[in-house]
Amino acid sequence: MPLFRKHDEAATDSAAAPVPSVPGMGPLIRTILDMTANPQFDTAAAKDHHGAEAGDADAMIRQGAGLLAEGRTAEAVESFRRAADAGSAVAMHNLAVLAVKAGDQEESRTWHRQAAERGYAPSMVAVAFAAVDRDDLPEAEKWLGAAADQGDPTGMLVLGTLLLQSGRTAEAERWLRRAADAGDASAMYNLAQLTEAGGRLAEAEQWYRRAAEADNPQAMNNLGNILSDTGRAADALEWYRRSAEAGEPMGMLNLGGMLENSDPRQAAQWYRRAADAGLSRAGERLRRLQAR
Repeated sequence: MPLFRKHDEAATDSAAAPVPSVPGMGPLIRTILDMTANPQFDTAAAKDHHGAEAGDADAMIRQGAGLLAEGRTAEAVESFRRAADAGSAVAMHNLAVLAVKAGDQEESRTWHRQAAERGYAPSMVAVAFAAVDRDDLPEAEKWLGAAADQGDPTGMLVLGTLLLQSGRTAEAERWLRRAADAGDASAMYNLAQLTEAGGRLAEAEQWYRRAAEADNPQAMNNLGNILSDTGRAADALEWYRRSAEAGEPMGMLNLGGMLENSDPRQAAQWYRRAADAGLSRAGERLRRLQAR
């Protein structure tokens, strides 16, 4: 079942769904930001050192984050490894992330697997992506389901997408809705596409708007499509412009289409930018406009 609208040549164009991404260094970055934003950083670091010496896994993680922020990667790895040896799934996840950055995919998979088996949702998602890479979709669904059951937004989003691709639309919508309700803009966008494809245009408009207001350029464009189709041209123009200015080629294309009669010069500029971004239809429209 497609997740995007198909239009004829004269109609507006919708953006395709984004590819979900693994959260990567999210937990580690949050820890570093929390520490570096703290004016008592040196004192906190000293306390973490004493806690780490006493075998406190959380303190070891905070110490490792501080070392990493200072560029002392080898020492940070050692601190995370000590926390991992003490059973910390967060530390295992962080070691997996650092292993990827060091180019050691095998070690990264090992640490992610250990963290996932201890119930750490971001690593469950990473293990699921590794299963997708092996075309082991049942294994991927198992780990995504476990992460989703914990309320992990990425787990819910990717599980919903996987279920949708396998034709299990009702289950997919349930997980996409939960991720969207949790504030995930990509889930909002995908849910909007799903409800639009099902003919629930009022609900689709609501989800596109929420995703657009969360700065999703593709949602801005598709919201513009619904507004244009329902006679709200001024509002559509505004959202096409916001989408185009945010770098979405479809937004550039549709903005150019709305400007052809009122401002052909500006329309040509947007067509050119969309063509430069690789959208072949924009080049065709530009040539037609210039031939007038």
